[in-house]
Amino acid sequence: KIHVGNYPFNPKLPIHIGMDFNIDPMSAVICQEQPNGEIWVVDECILYGSNTQEITDELTRRYYRQINQISIYPDPAGNNRNQGRGETSIDILREAGFKSIYFKRKHPAVQDRINAVNRLFMTAEGTVRLRINETCRRFVDSAEQTIYKEGSSEVDKSQGKEHEMDAFGYFADFRHPMRKMNILGISI
Repeated sequence: KIHVGNYPFNPKLPIHIGMDFNIDPMSAVICQEQPNGEIWVVDECILYGSNTQEITDELTRRYYRQINQISIYPDPAGNNRNQGRGETSIDILREAGFKSIYFKRKHPAVQDRINAVNRLFMTAEGTVRLRINETCRRFVDSAEQTIYKEGSSEVDKSQGKEHEMDAFGYFADFRHPMRKMNILGISI
């Protein structure tokens, strides 16, 4: 009730896409940052038994008019060579015309990514920044069902529900990371 509602796509706002590269499923979560500071998940693109080329084609088909407004935040593993074609997933995105692709050289710490996502759901002060369009059912399911393995801080991947949250997590960790605190002082 707090996060899900009618939060439609606005063609005038920049588009941010978090991507997780898997075969089952390839996941892309489409977000838009609003002028009031909220982040709206306005669409999702989940393709089973797919590959990077197919999800790139689908995103291009949906957002070809706004292609210059799109920033993509992919899984850092997408920069590794794809054995089938000899190019990386990032290369495939660039060939399709996506120019703004942002990723870290290595995977962010899982806990940092989860904390960045959780802080968007609700801060310690009770501020909600994340809103989800009611049409994004798989993203909602992923948010509700991605859990830790019992007794650990490791994500339980046995249900296969974590991919959409992983995709959103790459966006959240890059655009809205947890702040690292450096405490400086004098030793006496």
